Amino acid sequence: MFYLKTSEVAEALGVCPRTICNWIDSGKLPGFRIPGSLHRRVTEEEVWKFIGKHNIPAEGLLLVLNKRISSMTPTLKQTTPIISRIEGDNPFI
Repeated sequence: MFYLKTSEVAEALGVCPRTICNWIDSGKLPGFRIPGSLHRRVTEEEVWKFIGKHNIPAEGLLLVLNKRISSMTPTLKQTTPIISRIEGDNPFI
C-alpha cells in the first residue's frame, strides 16, 4: 500500500494541493496528518475510492503511481557495482 503526499493526490486528481488539504480536513477525502508535522498523507486505496465515487478518470492516479514505482526501481547503472561486488566476493557465483 502506498501513502501518497497531498501533491501527488493533487496531481492525480487535477486540483491544487491546498484543495486536497481542505478535503482531508473536512473529511471529504480520508487522510491523516503525520504526527509532529503539518504534512498529510492519503492511502492509495482511499484515492481509488474517491475516484470511483466522484467519477474521476483514473489515468491521473495511474501516472502518479507509475512515477512512484519507476523512481523506486534501481537502474542498471546503479545495480552493476553491487552485482560486481557480490560476484567478486562470492565463490559460489
